[in-house]
Amino acid sequence: MCRKSKSQPAAAVCKVEMQEPILEALTFAYQSVNISDDAEKCESVENQNSYELNESSRNVSVITQQLTKALEDFNNPVTTPCPFPLCPFKSNGLMDPLCENINETQEFLKHLLVNHNLVIDDVASIANLHRYLIHWGEIWMKSSYNLENHCVAFWMDQPMTFVVNVQKNTLPTSNTKENSDGETRHKYFMLTDVYDEDKNLRSRLWSERLESVLEINRLEREQNDISYKCPLFCKEVCVGNRANLFLHMAQEHSFHVGQPDNIVFVTDFLELIQKQFEGLKCIYCEKTFKDRTILKEHMRKKQHKKINPLNPEYDRFYMVNYLEAGKTWQSLEQESADEEKIEEDWIEMKDETNQIICLICPKQMENFDDTLNHMFSDHGFNFTTLSANCNFYQKVKLVNFIRRNMYKDLCFYCETKMDDKKCLVEHVEMHQRLNYEFPDKKIWDQSEFLFPTYENDQFLMFLGGDEMEGSNMEIDQNIDNPTVIPEDLSNIKIPPVIHPPPDLDLDSF
Repeated sequence: MCRKSKSQPAAAVCKVEMQEPILEALTFAYQSVNISDDAEKCESVENQNSYELNESSRNVSVITQQLTKALEDFNNPVTTPCPFPLCPFKSNGLMDPLCENINETQEFLKHLLVNHNLVIDDVASIANLHRYLIHWGEIWMKSSYNLENHCVAFWMDQPMTFVVNVQKNTLPTSNTKENSDGETRHKYFMLTDVYDEDKNLRSRLWSERLESVLEINRLEREQNDISYKCPLFCKEVCVGNRANLFLHMAQEHSFHVGQPDNIVFVTDFLELIQKQFEGLKCIYCEKTFKDRTILKEHMRKKQHKKINPLNPEYDRFYMVNYLEAGKTWQSLEQESADEEKIEEDWIEMKDETNQIICLICPKQMENFDDTLNHMFSDHGFNFTTLSANCNFYQKVKLVNFIRRNMYKDLCFYCETKMDDKKCLVEHVEMHQRLNYEFPDKKIWDQSEFLFPTYENDQFLMFLGGDEMEGSNMEIDQNIDNPTVIPEDLSNIKIPPVIHPPPDLDLDSF
C-alpha cells in the first residue's frame, strides 16, 4: 500500500516503494562482492608479506651461516708439527700473526733456533705460519733436508740466542766446526724472501688471508639478525645491523671507533672493549681507576672516548692492517706522509728552478731555447753566435759580464750609464741595430766574471759543460772581493763593521 505525500504525487511514491526491495537486494549483493574481494586482497597481501619475511629470514640465515663458517675456518686452531724429521715438538695457534697466540709463536721460533739452528726472517710478513712451515717441511723432505738449497747459510763465532730469556742449548755437532785459531764456529740457516720461492709463498699466503678477512668484513656488515649489547656504561641492546650499535655509541656516548665499515671481527672487538671497562681501565690511556664513576668522569674530562691507536691488541680489528704484508697502519701512514713531503718538495723545487731570466730585460721563461729566441727576436741579441767560439768558462764569464753591467745600468757595449732599465734596454737594442761590435775579449774574459752576478742564475745551468773536462784553463784564486748580487736585495742584511779597541795589539797574536 502506498502512502500519499503532500510533496510528491501518488504515482511517484508508489514507484519508489516498489523499487526498495530491488535496491536492497542489489546493495546487499554489491557489498557481498566487495567484502569477498577485500578478503581476497587482504589474504594476498598477508601471503606476500609472509613470503617476503620468510625470504628475508632465509637470506639473513644464509648470511649468518656463511659468517659462522668463515670465522671458524679463519680461527680454527690446528696443530703445527716441527718441519724436521723425528722431532716430537708441536704447537697450536700459528695461524695468523695478528690473531695467533704470541707465546705459542715465540716458543716455536725459539725451538727452531735452539734445536735446529733455523732462523725465519721477518715473521710478521708471514700471514699463515702454520702453512708456511708445512710447505717448507714437505720441500725439505723431498730434497733429503738439504737446507742450503732453500736457505741462506751463515756461520757465527758464538751460538745465537733467542730474543727472550732462553738458556743456550748444545748445538748439533754437524753444525759446528773449528776455525784456523781452533775456535768453534756455529752454522745457521735462514728462511728469507731473498729466494723467489719463499717470496712467492709469502705473497700467496698474504693474498689468501686478505681475501678471507674481506669476506668476513662483508658478511658482518650485511648481517641483520644479531643483537649487540653496548660495551660502554649502559645496558642498551641494539638489534639488527652492527651499524646501529656504532651509531648508538657515537651519539649517546660520543665514543668513536674510527671508520665502522673498516672494522672486522666485531664480536671479539666489542668483548675486548667491555673487558677493559669491566676492569675499570680507560680504553685510551689504559689507566686503572677505583670505580666506574671516577672512570667515566676521567674519560669525559680528558676526552678519552676513543681507542688507543698505539695498543697492538686492536690492530687485528682494523682492515688497514691486512692490506700489505708486514705493514701496520703506522708504517703505511708514515709512507704516505713521506710521499706527500717528497711531492711537495718536488713541486716547490720545480717552481723555484724553472725560471730563466733574459740577459737584456727582466722577462722570465721556463725553456732555454725560448729565452734565446726571445733575445734574438725582441732585442736583436744573438747569444748563440756571440758565444760560438767560447768554451764553458768563457760562456760563464760572458753571461756574468752582461749581467753585471745590466745590473749597474751600464751599457755593456759603450759603458754609458742610463737612468733606468727601460732606457738601458732601448740603448742596447740601438747598438744591435747599428751592428755595434761587442767589447773586446780581454774586457770580459776575466776571472772575476767566473762568479755569478745573481744567485741561482738558471741561465748558467744551460750553457753546457763539455769543455769543463780536460780544460787547461787556470783560474785566478786571488780575486779581491768578488761581487755576488742576490736576486732579492731586500733580504740582504749588511752586518755591522766591528773595529778592534785601539789598545788591542793584533801583532801580538
